[in-house]
Amino acid sequence: MRIAIIGGGLAGCECALALARAGVASTIFECKPALYSPAHLLPGLAELVCSNSLRSDEPVTAVGLLKVEMAELGSAVIAAARETAVPAGKALAVDRDLFSAAMTARIEAEPLVTLVRREIMGLSDPALAGFEAVVVAAGPLAGVAWSAVDALANLRPELWVVSELPLSANPPPAALAERIACSGRLCVIEEHVAQGGVGAMLAVWALNAGIAVPRFRHLHAAGYPSHLYGSQAFHRRESGLDAGSIRQALLALAA
Repeated sequence: MRIAIIGGGLAGCECALALARAGVASTIFECKPALYSPAHLLPGLAELVCSNSLRSDEPVTAVGLLKVEMAELGSAVIAAARETAVPAGKALAVDRDLFSAAMTARIEAEPLVTLVRREIMGLSDPALAGFEAVVVAAGPLAGVAWSAVDALANLRPELWVVSELPLSANPPPAALAERIACSGRLCVIEEHVAQGGVGAMLAVWALNAGIAVPRFRHLHAAGYPSHLYGSQAFHRRESGLDAGSIRQALLALAA
């Protein structure tokens, strides 16, 4: 069985190495070092772009117990984290550079994993031809958007991932521009918004390119509209970024 994995982050690398332990070959497609998002600095895989802490290491906590369970299942991420740990009290924190290097070395040394350094533009990308399964490991919100799109099989909306910013230096591919121009529809979904975010940048890009988008929808994090703090799933629902809200937005655009 041939499996493609889009994304060489923590999830993509863990997936590939877990498959290898089961005797299944896979290919990781990673856009770095040709393309970097604003948050990425290292050419290596499994780069930590936010905190270098993996949170509590105490097994009496939920996240601490999860680490124990991951280790028992042979997690490469936990093994690499132990190897590259730095003092952090009761938490497990790592040296970012050493952790990325350790995960990259594991991937490159595994004969059942092939690493391809190129960008994947979508599930119709020719590079994915011949694979029996595709794992999209492009981040947590991409999974939510995917589940929303998957439930609208009769509409068949296309899902694109745009991560290379600013768009002035990395314009969207011609195929995406053509789709937007032909349909006049665009729904931008992003969880973290700073200085206007991808939605604002795409709106300016379309305006400058002379592309009319009469049906434009921008879904983004709304902070704390109810003044309550909760889980990630709770805040997604608050901001309309859960799968159900995304489906409703897409249906409204298609109406």
